[in-house]
Parts: sequence; structure tokens; C-alpha cells
Amino acid sequence: MGTMRSRALRILSLAVPVGILLLVLILVPRAAADGGGTATLRASFEIVTTISNGDCNGDGRVNVLDITYVERIILGLKPATQGADANQDGQVNALDITTLERMIMGIWSG
Repeated sequence: MGTMRSRALRILSLAVPVGILLLVLILVPRAAADGGGTATLRASFEIVTTISNGDCNGDGRVNVLDITYVERIILGLKPATQGADANQDGQVNALDITTLERMIMGIWSG
């Protein structure tokens, strides 16, 4: 008769900096009848995020914080983001701030 060996739980966690998402996979080894045995975990996943036009800081909303973010991009204090080119002219500049203001007021026809 085999002996049961205890094995530590293996925990793999991946914190994704997009919103609040934490993926935790827990692998619990199984004990075979002979006391041995292993468990194998294979996982694959893809995280897809869509940035809205004008959502410069990636919080899912277009608001005054995005205007501040564009100002900081223009000053060289923040890196440009996909949503920062609000008017989609290929540049991040003061025209994007005007576009954001119009978006916030609800008068952007974009």
C-alpha cells in the first residue's frame, strides 16, 4: 500500500493593470492510488482592451481628467496613449484638448 505524500499548492497569479482584474489559477495536485501522481495545468488566455477615442488615461470615461492627461502629454510628462489623439489627426496637441472639451459637453460630432 502506497503512502500519501502532501504537496504544496501552487498558485499562479497575474495582475493585469487594465481596470481591476486579477486572475488567480490554483493547481491542487491529485494523489494517485499508489501515493504518487501529478496534476498538470495548461492555460492560455488573451486579454483584449479597447480604448475609446478621447479616453486618454484609460479609465473607461471621457472627462476632465483626460484633458489634464493630454496637457501632461504635450508638456512631455506623460507618454502618449491611443485615446489621446481625440480628433484623430495623427498628433497629440491643443486641438485634442478642444475636442475633449466638446466631447464632455456633448457637442462633438466626430
